[in-house]
Amino acid sequence: MIRWTIVFLCAVLLFVFTLSHAQQVPVAGQGAPVAYPASDAGLQQQLQDLVEAANSKDVAKEDSLVRALIMPGDSTWFRDQFGPAFGPRLAAAYQRTEPTLGQQIRTAYEGNAQRGWHKPKIFRYEDAAAVDSPIDNYLNCMDKIVPLYQTAFDGNRTADQMGRRPDDPSKYQVIAGDLPGYYVYDGGTFRFIPQEVLQLLPKERPIRVQLDMNVMRSKITNDIGVRLSHETMMAVSNTHRAGKVVIHFVLDANGKVKEIEAKEGPTALAEPFLQQAKQWTFEPTVLDGDRIEVEFDWETGFQINGKY
Repeated sequence: MIRWTIVFLCAVLLFVFTLSHAQQVPVAGQGAPVAYPASDAGLQQQLQDLVEAANSKDVAKEDSLVRALIMPGDSTWFRDQFGPAFGPRLAAAYQRTEPTLGQQIRTAYEGNAQRGWHKPKIFRYEDAAAVDSPIDNYLNCMDKIVPLYQTAFDGNRTADQMGRRPDDPSKYQVIAGDLPGYYVYDGGTFRFIPQEVLQLLPKERPIRVQLDMNVMRSKITNDIGVRLSHETMMAVSNTHRAGKVVIHFVLDANGKVKEIEAKEGPTALAEPFLQQAKQWTFEPTVLDGDRIEVEFDWETGFQINGKY
């Protein structure tokens, strides 16, 4: 009985040992995936691994860790965090940095390895009210706030060392210290975003309200009449004696049409209205002293005489 109890306990210990190792962060190697936990310690370990790979001249591991810091081409992080208004623009800007981003990361981290800077201090930002500009703005522009991170490889604050570029001595690059930008967590690892990308965000996130059509009718500043051409009127009258068209507007902070689409109604009725309504302008809507965006639905009826 005692013998089988010992065997059972050994089996349990072996299982626990195997499970704990399976849950550890995998080490980057040639062809191996890179994964780190979404925490300050996870980022610190990821960057420390990169410095140590550079220090040991492990080219395969260094390449893997550098690639891990770059957003993959199919990443939806920018759109997921900043929405359709800002996300696509930031993603396009990020793609423009990619041809040189890997070399920038490599140069900085090899410089850190040469200086013996292996373990960075991590700064985590996720409360817009507790941080200064521009970080507060970057967080406020997110649809749902996720942390931004910075590092300090030498001392207690973010700083970098600059040097001339070998390919163009008239220009400078970061040769050690902290890259100018922020780290974010995406797809099981941390990615680096150059500050120049996030600087494309507006200083304040536009506020948008929804208003009634009758309110917006009183704010229009140019002719709202829409008249069908004779050809369109004849074509429409063959299938429609009367009808309804609903158009959805989004106005920018200055009262100009930013987005417009037909939500309801036959295309033959909606299209003439869309083409002319794109030219409408409205008085800006002000909330607490600031101009804001507005969205509303505009409903109109079709008459056989060709007027809306």
